[in-house]
Amino acid sequence: MIILEGTHFLTVGLVDSFSRESTQVHMIIVDYETPTILLSIVIDSQVYSQDENVELTQNDDQPTENNHSFLVTVNDNYYIDKVLFTIIGENYSQTLEMELVQETRHQTSSFVIFLEIGALNIGEYNITITAYDYAGNAQEITLKITVLPAVTIPWLFRGNNLIYFSIGLFDALLFGIAFALAIRRPILNRNWQEEVLTVLYIR
Repeated sequence: MIILEGTHFLTVGLVDSFSRESTQVHMIIVDYETPTILLSIVIDSQVYSQDENVELTQNDDQPTENNHSFLVTVNDNYYIDKVLFTIIGENYSQTLEMELVQETRHQTSSFVIFLEIGALNIGEYNITITAYDYAGNAQEITLKITVLPAVTIPWLFRGNNLIYFSIGLFDALLFGIAFALAIRRPILNRNWQEEVLTVLYIR
């Protein structure tokens, strides 16, 4: 038996031996249409296509920078049940459920997840995002990411260290000049006194 796609109503009626009746109406939605995931994926507010290889660099100095957001938009003719986020790498596999962020209308929804890459091994990973509606229909898209090692920044260029170093160097230079002048002044005075004494002796 083939049931046409769409909304149907099933009425169930019961009659007991005393001719008392009870009726219930149930709505049944027949849905054969799969959800549609938009091909553009937003990672940290930047739009990528699923054909791009996304490079994410670990950050040892600021661990919070290792959290990256992945946002997708899904369309469906009825409602989305869930969206799963699966990441697979060498000796690594994890599946998480994405969170509903915004539902502009009942056919369009946005889902987001935050991926912590600080604990991941360096290398390539395949990500599969699968959207399910309440009828069990599903669609998936895949993309690749590459986790890169943290970049070691010399101490001098971290934070405000360069500013502090410049101020310290300038202060040291001023101190050196002042110290040199302080040492030289008594010598100049002593020579001046000797010259005055010499003039006095001549007279």
